[in-house]
Amino acid sequence: MTEHDRATQGELQGEAGDVVAGKVTIRQGSARSVRAREISIHQGGAVRVHAEQVAITQGGIVLARTASAQVTAGAVGVVTATGEVELKGSAAKLVLSRDEVDFEHSAAVVAVTPEVEISDSAVGVLL
Repeated sequence: MTEHDRATQGELQGEAGDVVAGKVTIRQGSARSVRAREISIHQGGAVRVHAEQVAITQGGIVLARTASAQVTAGAVGVVTATGEVELKGSAAKLVLSRDEVDFEHSAAVVAVTPEVEISDSAVGVLL
C-alpha cells in the first residue's frame, strides 16, 4: 500500500510526508505535515498539523493550529486554538486559545487564554 493510498483511507501507520484528507488517524506512526478536518493521533506524532479538531493519545505534535484540541498523556510544542484546549496528563510549551484551557495533571510553560481551569497542574506563565 502506498503512502497516497493510506492517506485517502484516512489512517496512517509508519512514516508519511505531507498528508491532506478529511479525517486522519495516525497509529504508531509519524507525519511531517497533516491538514484535515479531524486529526487523531494514537502513539504517534506529527511535526505540523492544521485541523478543526485535534485529539492526541500518547503522542505528540510540534506545532498545532486548530479550532479545538484534546491531549491525553501526550505532548505539544505549540498549540494555537480558536476554541477549547484540554490537556490531561500532558505537557505543552505554549498554549494560545481564544476560549477555555483546561489543565488536569498537566504542565505548560506559557498559557495565553481568557479563561483557564487548572487541576493538579503547573503553568509557568499565565496571561
